[in-house]
Amino acid sequence: PEEVAEDLIYSTDEYEVREEKAGPVNIYITEQIIYFVTGEKDPTSDSQWQEFLDTLDSLGRNELMKICQSAYDRQQK
Repeated sequence: PEEVAEDLIYSTDEYEVREEKAGPVNIYITEQIIYFVTGEKDPTSDSQWQEFLDTLDSLGRNELMKICQSAYDRQQK
């Protein structure tokens, strides 16, 4: 079946948090991908991977994911 991608609709508060958190999270991920791909960081190293995840958490990854999931869930009803 054909899938259709739809833009998510956020509340004003959700949008503001999304705008605040998404940029830093995406920039950090992009930067770290380079280190993992080039071997400067080892994705099989538990400590380096945990550092990556901890930094994402400190940047607001979990809050960002909850907001996006809430917006998605509302649209599915």
